[in-house]
Amino acid sequence: MATAQLGFSFNSSQFLPEIFQSMFPDSQIAADYSLRQRKLSYVISHGTSYYFTNELIKDVRKAYGFSLLFDETTIAGVRKQLDIFFRYWSEAKNCICVRFYKSIILGHATADIISRSIIDSLKADGVDITKMLMLGRDNPNVNKAIEEILNKEIIAERKK
Repeated sequence: MATAQLGFSFNSSQFLPEIFQSMFPDSQIAADYSLRQRKLSYVISHGTSYYFTNELIKDVRKAYGFSLLFDETTIAGVRKQLDIFFRYWSEAKNCICVRFYKSIILGHATADIISRSIIDSLKADGVDITKMLMLGRDNPNVNKAIEEILNKEIIAERKK
């Protein structure tokens, strides 16, 4: 965690095993310790993501409303990646926050698939979709069908 907190380079971790072995020459733990750049990156991103995502969700749930921002990009081959962000007023931070929520890897990305992925993600995390004030995307003329599907879902939820 010091690497993330103090802004150290991932490359700085490559010498930690040797340092620990010098500090604790009789320790089997130090002798077996290994941590390279790729492993450190994985531990930081995947080891902390659950905690930070939960903190984000708690903060978004407290907000009176939120904007949902999404971007769909093509990655390797024909697969699509859907990145979702929240923009909301954070009572905890006393400011407007824009925070990354999640990435979803999709095969074929139709409006129905993207909309369902967004709706299912919000529901799974207990985010009230009726608090959505705006849907943001990179181009207002793109993905209009997604907006229509989400509007119908919000209207249906409000009628319950």
